[in-house]
Amino acid sequence: MSTSSDAKTVLKIKEYFKLYVETSNMVKDINKLFGWKIITSFIFTLANSVDILNWYINGETIINPDLVELIITMTYAACIILSCNSTVKQGKHFIRTAYAMEECFGMNSIIRLELIEIAELAEHYLPRYSVLGLFDVDRSTIISLISILSTYISDATVLKIKEYFGLYVDISNMVKDVNRLFEWILMIIFVFALANSVDILNWYINGETIMNPDLLDLIITITYVACIILSCNSTINQGKHLIRTAYAMEECFGMHSNIRLELLEIAKLAEHYLPRYSLLGFFHINKSTVISLLSILSTYMLVVIQFNIS
Repeated sequence: MSTSSDAKTVLKIKEYFKLYVETSNMVKDINKLFGWKIITSFIFTLANSVDILNWYINGETIINPDLVELIITMTYAACIILSCNSTVKQGKHFIRTAYAMEECFGMNSIIRLELIEIAELAEHYLPRYSVLGLFDVDRSTIISLISILSTYISDATVLKIKEYFGLYVDISNMVKDVNRLFEWILMIIFVFALANSVDILNWYINGETIMNPDLLDLIITITYVACIILSCNSTINQGKHLIRTAYAMEECFGMHSNIRLELLEIAKLAEHYLPRYSLLGFFHINKSTVISLLSILSTYMLVVIQFNIS
């Protein structure tokens, strides 16, 4: 009776294994029939994702239909991958169950020997979906796709950072050209502004009547000079802001991230290429120049007043 029962159990196990093998063969047929369609679907998903990422990186407007299409495509690809992964998991579960069950029988049991043989064969016939034999489709495929997109984002971001830095260097070189071309003109403007201010102060200190046209001329000159100085200072501030931003952003990435290393390199180079307007190389034009001009006028005024008193 026991032998008859064992024989029936072995027969049942063989039937289950036959279904398992048929499933494995069916998966192979699907791989042959739909391999190209699956890889086309994955490539389309990647291409669509790259397009959307390009728009985002370049600051372009992402239209809702395009975003919806991307979500649908990614969901479709994820469903394919998870379905394929589920089949592989079921196959592995079958193998684990066979090995677990064989421990419940005696060493020389027919059922135990059959379970061991089937478990070993099941490993050989494990159903695996693959794309043209290049790689198996399972949950690691999702990680691989995300890794490809992450690498693309990293490379595209580094390229964009270099592009912005190229513009920064162009501005720095342009400032140097402006310094060479207009340094004498700027120096004459500043000297003229000081001389005009000194004239007006002389009239005021000596109690002379200041004519409205002269006062208006002084106000226009001072305003003009102040605008030049503040514009020059704004350029320097923007350069310093870029450096601070680069150092702040690099802290958001991992130690060995390409983006972090690129930001660090650019921050250091940006300090070297900081755009500074100067007058004949004597001093830089920034907001402290206004204070220096006021200081000169104040000193002159005090000296003249003291001279008049004495």
